[in-house]
Amino acid sequence: MASDNQAPGGRAAQTARDVDFPLALRGYDRDAVDRYVEEVNQAIAELEISSSPQSAVRHALEQVSEETSGLLQRAHETADEITVRSRAQADDRLQRAQSEAEEVRDVAAREAEEIRAKVKLEVEQLRADAQARVDALQRNADTIARERRRLLDEVEAMAGRLAEFVREEAARIASEQTEPQQTEPQPDGD
Repeated sequence: MASDNQAPGGRAAQTARDVDFPLALRGYDRDAVDRYVEEVNQAIAELEISSSPQSAVRHALEQVSEETSGLLQRAHETADEITVRSRAQADDRLQRAQSEAEEVRDVAAREAEEIRAKVKLEVEQLRADAQARVDALQRNADTIARERRRLLDEVEAMAGRLAEFVREEAARIASEQTEPQQTEPQPDGD
């Protein structure tokens, strides 16, 4: 393989390509010179391609390499952009999911608190009802106990009167048996 300097017109072509003009205030039209330099470079490249098949292949490879490099660079940039967008979308979705989960937790907490308050009221009502029932049963038991006491007092009083009656009757019967019996006067037979 021949080096660039050994290719026909290699050193001269390189020198012609690497033109650099010093800037001056009133020197030249920069755009016109830049166009000229580009045209000369294009002409040199065409001459190099036509002068040697190796140069033509090398030139084609350089162009393909530059195009491939550009494509790869754009592909990397596109992949980076897609990755950044995907991460941003994933972050947005994660934030929305966290926000929705927080809302669900808040709603569940409110509902649980409402249920606890409702159950508490129901329990308090049941306790109040049970206490009222216990109080009513206690009043009934007290009433029954008073009625029982009254009945026992009446039975005791009745038993006392009955005992008094029995004593009186026993005394009366005893007194009747102990009194001399009056005998009927017997007629005198006289």
